[in-house]
Amino acid sequence: MRDYGNAYVYSSPGVQIAQFALPSVSQGESLTYTPDGRALLVGSEGGNSPIWKVPLPPEAIPPDDGTPSVANPGAQTSTVNVPASLALQVTGGTGPYTCTFTALPVGLSNASGGCTVQGTPTTAGTSNVSVTAKDAANRTSAPVNFTWTVTTQPTSGVQVVNPGNQASKFNQKVNLAIKATPSTPGATLTFSATGLPFGLGINASTGAITGSAWQVGTFPVTVTVKDSAGKSGTASFTWTVTWF
Repeated sequence: MRDYGNAYVYSSPGVQIAQFALPSVSQGESLTYTPDGRALLVGSEGGNSPIWKVPLPPEAIPPDDGTPSVANPGAQTSTVNVPASLALQVTGGTGPYTCTFTALPVGLSNASGGCTVQGTPTTAGTSNVSVTAKDAANRTSAPVNFTWTVTTQPTSGVQVVNPGNQASKFNQKVNLAIKATPSTPGATLTFSATGLPFGLGINASTGAITGSAWQVGTFPVTVTVKDSAGKSGTASFTWTVTWF
């Protein structure tokens, strides 16, 4: 119980075990224990009034009943095909501890029933995970719940090196190599181009633009490169052809 300046803790009706001061407020309204039972949350009247956390004196802290407790690790995030690991903190009770998980992402597990999760997630999505810990005396903790989100790896397309704007003369032979890197090592590349001056073409296998332009003017060119992994990339530039 409390008054405006103090809190009083009783072990049973009429048996006071502690008295301690509270923050000074104009009107005391609320008083409750923190979840761990080791402090009080003290409030006053009004929606914007502050809340104080007041530690209990040692004689007012409930004795440990020996039940283990799992610290909530908070929301977890991992990536598909990237190894992941999470070591949970368990306190209280008597070690060693074993942990039981439900709804871990596919590819993750706690080997031998331990309290460390390891593995390589294989499926994207969000799992609502629950875990309890049991100590050597078979005392079980309250469940702890958190989310574990697995995302796909960011994918990048084919990287095409832009050769910059080009210029050549009418009927002049040209040979321009387009360079590109596939999205996946070892994937094969296929080249194509739009907007080339008449008389020029691109080799679909090598990316070389060759020929002799028979058309005068400035032409917007776009080279597209696709790889066998299904990714693509582009490079755009102009090609200007002038008379002799």
